[in-house]
Amino acid sequence: MTGVNLSRYDKLAENDFNEKEQLGSANVPFFLRKPYKRVEAYLERIASNGSHELKLLDLGCGSGVHSLKFAQLGYRVIGVDLSKKSIEFARNRCKKLGVSKEKLEFSHGDILSYLRQLDDNSIDIVTMHGVLYYLDKQTVIPEIKRVLKVNGAIICVETNGGNKLLNYYRRCKHRISLHRDKKTLNDLNTRADLLKVVASFDEGVLYYDNFLVLMSGFVLFRHKYFFNVFNLLDSLFLSVFKGACFKVTLICRVNKKKV
Repeated sequence: MTGVNLSRYDKLAENDFNEKEQLGSANVPFFLRKPYKRVEAYLERIASNGSHELKLLDLGCGSGVHSLKFAQLGYRVIGVDLSKKSIEFARNRCKKLGVSKEKLEFSHGDILSYLRQLDDNSIDIVTMHGVLYYLDKQTVIPEIKRVLKVNGAIICVETNGGNKLLNYYRRCKHRISLHRDKKTLNDLNTRADLLKVVASFDEGVLYYDNFLVLMSGFVLFRHKYFFNVFNLLDSLFLSVFKGACFKVTLICRVNKKKV
């Protein structure tokens, strides 16, 4: 991984651990939860259909809020992150919640280096949340495909880099608070980038969420009525104007036996 502002992610981990104990989608602002709830529903469905405990690799796991949720859903989870402080907070959170190392373990290090240490066909699910744009997709995607078992899946929730309006807003906010790194400002994945990833797998789909519903983040519209209206309008609007979304969820599967 290159271009990562580790000090920013160290600080995010510290704030997250001190202020919140919600896990998974509950850790996300209410008006942005739809893609994360979709991922959890998908994983819960797979886990309920399995005859044995499935192994999930959470890449760029941060302080473990999603890793812990996945463990609660029944997975044997391994979280990997480049931020040493994030891993420390993740391990402390596990201890606090009484989650054993047999159920969930965390590893500090580079994602690609970790993947290269894994055996072929050894992982059932790979997840990433806002991480893929930090990675060289031409290098990391073949490694992910190598470690996934047959019928294994990769699931990513990414911020859409193709929405010019949101890109402009992000840069303006950065000028005020300097809260972003260059990769986040300049190299977010576009819909076209993610469609190429989908095309490299046996089966895949993209889901598009969050545009008008972002208005629910403003005090004037923080009411369930407005949220429901914006959410409905988003379903119609983004079915046509997919590139306007804020979040894109990628779900791809490896269906063919590897030779």
